[in-house]
Amino acid sequence: MDLSIEEALAQAQAHARQGNKASALSLYRAILHVAPNLDEAQKGMAVLEGGMLPPQFPPQDLLNELIGLYRQGQLEVVAERAEALILEFPGALKIWNLLGASNLGLKRFAEAESAFREAVKLKPNYAQAHNNLGNALHQLGMLTAASESFQRAIQLKPDYVVAYNNLSVVQKDQDDINAAQLSCRRALELDPNYAEAHVNLAALLQSQQKSTEAVAHCQQALLIKPAYFEALVNLGNALKSQGQLQQAISHYENALRLRPNSVDANFNLGVSLVMHNRSNLAVSNFDRILQLNPVHEMAQIHKRLILARACDWSGLNTGSAIEALGISEKVDSVFGMLSLEDSLARHRLRSENFAKKWHKTIHPLVLSKPSSKPAKLRIGYFSADFRAHPVMYLMCRVLAEHDRNRFEIIAYSYGPDQDDPVRDRSRAAVDEFIDVR
Repeated sequence: MDLSIEEALAQAQAHARQGNKASALSLYRAILHVAPNLDEAQKGMAVLEGGMLPPQFPPQDLLNELIGLYRQGQLEVVAERAEALILEFPGALKIWNLLGASNLGLKRFAEAESAFREAVKLKPNYAQAHNNLGNALHQLGMLTAASESFQRAIQLKPDYVVAYNNLSVVQKDQDDINAAQLSCRRALELDPNYAEAHVNLAALLQSQQKSTEAVAHCQQALLIKPAYFEALVNLGNALKSQGQLQQAISHYENALRLRPNSVDANFNLGVSLVMHNRSNLAVSNFDRILQLNPVHEMAQIHKRLILARACDWSGLNTGSAIEALGISEKVDSVFGMLSLEDSLARHRLRSENFAKKWHKTIHPLVLSKPSSKPAKLRIGYFSADFRAHPVMYLMCRVLAEHDRNRFEIIAYSYGPDQDDPVRDRSRAAVDEFIDVR
C-alpha cells in the first residue's frame, strides 16, 4: 500500500460516502492487512459488509459544551460527563482526549494514561494523542515510555513544536542535558516565539552555569508573554547566580504577584534577600512557605539561621527537630546546618545525600602515588567565593603569601564570575586561575 494508513482511511471513507463500495472495501482490507486492530477500519468494513449501523458520534454542540467547560477549568465536571459519554460513544476520539486531559489536570495520571491509550488505539497516526500520552507517562515517572511517545508524535508531525518542548523536559529529567538542549533549540527553530521553549532552554543553560544566555532567553520569553510566571522565576534565578540580587528580587516579587502561594518563588526570594543583607524581610517568605508546607526542610533551616544570627532563640525549637533536618535526600544545601548542630556523623550523612542528589555522575578520583618528588608541591583551592565575599577578603593575603619557591598555587572557581576588585586580587595572588564551570 503506497498510501499512509491515515490517507488510505480518508479515501476509503470518501468512497463509502459516494457509494463506491468495492473501492472502499479494497482500501479497508489493505489497511487491516497493515493494522489489523485499527478500530475505524474494522467498523467501516463492518458497515459495508454486514449492513450494521454506522458508528455514532456525539453531537457537535455537546462536544463544544464540554470543550467550553474544560477551558473554564471545570475538570471534574468534564471528566464525569466524558465517562458517561464514552459508554454511549466508545469510538469518539475527542471524548477520550477530553477525558484524558481532564484527568491529567486533576492529577489522576493513571486514568489519563488509560484514556490517551484509547485515543491512540482509535487513531494510531494522531500525533496529538501520542503527545498527550507522553505527558501522562511523564507524570507517572515512566520517562523512557514518555520519551518514546513524544518521539512518535514528532515522527507523525515533524514540525510539532510542543512535542519537541515536552521531549526536552523528559530528557532533562533523564539527565541528558545536551539532548534536552537540542530538542529545545529545534522547537525554537520551528517557532521562535514559543515562550515555553525559551524558558526551558534558559533553565537548561542555567544548570550549566551559562547565566548570560539564560537571561537572554528569559527576557525573550517575557517579551512574548509579559505575565509569564516561570519566565520571571527563571530570570530571577539567572540574575541571582550573577550576583545581581536587586534585579533578581524584583523579578521574584513580580512572580509572586501572579502566584502568591508559590513555594519556589517565595524560597528563592527569601534566599536572595538573605544574600542582599535583608534577612529580616526574608523571614516572612520562609514563614509563608511553612504555612503552605510545614515540613519544608530548607525553609526551616534558613529561618533558624536567620533567627540564630539575630540571637533570637524563640523559634529554634519549632518545627522539625534540628537532628532530623537535612537528613533526607530532599535537601538542597548542607552548609547552613554546620552552625546549627555539632554531630559529625549527621553532617557527613547530609553531605553524602546532597552529593547523591546533585552530583550523580561525579565519582571520586582514584589517585596514584607520584613516582618522584616534584620540584614544587601543587596546592589547589576550590571555592565559590573568588569575589567580593568575606571569605575572600581574608584569603587573598593567604594565597599571596605562599612561598613560590616551594609551592605552586592553583585556584578553582565554581561560583559567580563577578567583575570586582576582590576577584582581580585573587587572580593575581595565584599561579593559575581556572573557572571550572
